[in-house]
Amino acid sequence: MKKKTFTLHDITEDLASSADSYLRTVIINKKRHYIRKITKLTRHGITMLELEKVESKLSYNESYFNKIGTTYFFIKGQIIPIKIPEIAEALNELPEIPLQVLMQTVVLKIPIEEIACELGVSKRTINLYKRNAIEELRKKLKDYEE
Repeated sequence: MKKKTFTLHDITEDLASSADSYLRTVIINKKRHYIRKITKLTRHGITMLELEKVESKLSYNESYFNKIGTTYFFIKGQIIPIKIPEIAEALNELPEIPLQVLMQTVVLKIPIEEIACELGVSKRTINLYKRNAIEELRKKLKDYEE
């Protein structure tokens, strides 16, 4: 039987959303079970080991989790990875043109004049798109702390 390989382009938005919902549910359930277990043990006078004593034995594949939690934006043929879910979600909610302008000016360092010429608008309009995008991100991320 031939093994089929998948690429990043094979993952649809619905599949990513479903996987995200599933993983959040799994994490919430694990947390609930853990808290129930601890409260049950403490009721019976049993205390848990200190985390520091077993910390060196705990491990995970960091590169795997970094790839899983990364959202990719495709701007002018460039792939821009965003690893923080809150920021990626806020960027996804921006309208297309302000998102493009923001990413091109801030991340790709493309001059405003070049973007204005490409879109057929004035430099002032590009600055307005950029400012509105930044203000929108500030509103959405005002409670976010890294």
